[in-house]
Amino acid sequence: MADNYLEKKFEEHLNAPYKPVRPKRSPTASRRVVVTGGAKGIGSHIVRSLRVAAHKVAFCDIDEVAGRETALRTGSDFYHVDVADAGDYMAFLRDVAEKWGGLDVIVNNVALKRKADILDFTPELFDSTMATDVRPVLIGAQQMACLRKGHDGAPVPSFGRIVNICSSCSRQSAPGNDVHSAAKGAISSLTHSLALSLAPYGITVNSISPGKIYEPDIDPSPSATLPPSGRVGRPEDVARVVRFIIEDGSDFINAENIVVDGGMTRKIIPNQ
Repeated sequence: MADNYLEKKFEEHLNAPYKPVRPKRSPTASRRVVVTGGAKGIGSHIVRSLRVAAHKVAFCDIDEVAGRETALRTGSDFYHVDVADAGDYMAFLRDVAEKWGGLDVIVNNVALKRKADILDFTPELFDSTMATDVRPVLIGAQQMACLRKGHDGAPVPSFGRIVNICSSCSRQSAPGNDVHSAAKGAISSLTHSLALSLAPYGITVNSISPGKIYEPDIDPSPSATLPPSGRVGRPEDVARVVRFIIEDGSDFINAENIVVDGGMTRKIIPNQ
């Protein structure tokens, strides 16, 4: 039996029934978010996830039918915009910022996923991929910075997040992905440099690199190699990371690339 007061109290603590304690979390502020390529696939799951978190979401896509369906299903704002048209994309960002009185988050999800044998490569394919995948990242970053300039032109820091959906092909690629890999490699490098350029404005810049992601209604081939996590990737796996990055308390995560592939790029697959 314990002799002194502290030891007795500690003994009582050890013998007391377990009571789980749920820490109080302050509610996350509603943010004004733009998502590119949000009509379907990973983009639509990001839109839905952010709406569930009570954020205002406007997204753009070239697929008007799918875009309207996602907007109706999620209660978000849809704009029929091709981000490869720089003028239209800038007008879209300005319209959303004017409507909501600012812009807090941009999720750059849109991508041209065209496989092409090296012999089929054309300069036009390269240019269109860069115009769709890479240039909007720079345009969005510039617009976010412009919204945070004071009357004297000096930066006025305020909450801001840019999340670039990249690809695990920077670690593990396949034949025919040359142009796609070039674009995603450029976005990965931009993530690092923009994090420094936008730091004075209070904006963090990070990227997410998904591995192979399957839609819920699409089953992978029975012979597909599973990652160490033991299951295939789903769009909501990426959407959850986006939500985490744009939380108020995630501001110390900056210039990072988060790989969401179940550990696949770390797995050594023996030669068959």
